[in-house]
Amino acid sequence: MICMTRSDFAGAVFIFTSVKGSVVAFGLLTLSGNNVPAYHLHFKTNDRKADGHILEIQVESATAQLDATAGFAIEPLRSGNFL
Repeated sequence: MICMTRSDFAGAVFIFTSVKGSVVAFGLLTLSGNNVPAYHLHFKTNDRKADGHILEIQVESATAQLDATAGFAIEPLRSGNFL
């Protein structure tokens, strides 16, 4: 799997192999085309030592669960490195 760390969006790309973790995907279909991809995927290793945005992924086996949440709000952080 290839993912970009969330702390360095400037281009740091890391390749993880033979690692177990969780993928969380958001379907942002109503925002698609406004500089936002239709699907946004994140990965976090089971040991929580690495995470990031998925650029490419190959999976040997997986279990999928679906949560059809009607809506959610994203609140931008207003302190620290996110200012």
